[in-house]
Amino acid sequence: MFSIRSNTHAVKIFPKSFLRDVLVSFSRVRRTTIPVFAALLGLCLTTDALRGDFVFFVGPGAISPEENISFNGPGNIGIGITVTGQTNKSSTLVEFTNNDVPQEAQSTPAMGQARIEAVDGAYSSIILAASRPDVFFTELEFNVNILNGRSGTFTLEIIDQDGNSTFDTFAPNTLGNGQNFFAVQAFNGKLIDRAILTASGEIIQDIRQVRVSTVAVPEPATGIMFVAGVAGMFVARRRVRGAGFSTVDPFISMASLPCGTRLGRNR
Repeated sequence: MFSIRSNTHAVKIFPKSFLRDVLVSFSRVRRTTIPVFAALLGLCLTTDALRGDFVFFVGPGAISPEENISFNGPGNIGIGITVTGQTNKSSTLVEFTNNDVPQEAQSTPAMGQARIEAVDGAYSSIILAASRPDVFFTELEFNVNILNGRSGTFTLEIIDQDGNSTFDTFAPNTLGNGQNFFAVQAFNGKLIDRAILTASGEIIQDIRQVRVSTVAVPEPATGIMFVAGVAGMFVARRRVRGAGFSTVDPFISMASLPCGTRLGRNR
């Protein structure tokens, strides 16, 4: 019999043979089940991480992007298929391009609240992106104003820095007139290259109260040029030393030399 010892006395519970059989059975199950369970758990975690790269929100104040976009600064303001606004802190130019088929003109009224509205009264699709290719968004929020008496749905599609697409579909006017706030936030190192808003019909009167958080990412060519420049300096340095010339090390800071030191060529 197997016994468990407590503080006062021993209690006999199971035969040793019974316990041995249980342990052997558990060991066999563990060898096959635990790896499978771990693999399934890892797959679930990976899937959740992929789905969680962009989170969509409905309602005002769900997130707090850092900057407002206005249309009283530089850029293509007024009327056009593409109109350009400017953020109020970093002065980043943001383009709003009509995506209807065929494309329609948009306007940015000079007075009142900053907004992008259709010249003919309504439109169905618009693309939002930074003017510079090295600037991306981490957060985006806007308010969609629907024509009175119209109804439908719209899809907000996000294109990340790698060209991958994700989207969500919303029902406008679910929060009342003038309160159709929708937002998206990026996670896991993802960035928003552009956002495409597409309605089920020409029901969008204007988009207003656009707020964004921006981040500038150096282009790969910039990093390559920097590395190539540093490598060139080291190659030149090694060639000068290999040729037997006596010269001043270009990597020595002038500030590190004693006061009154004069530099010159060897004769």
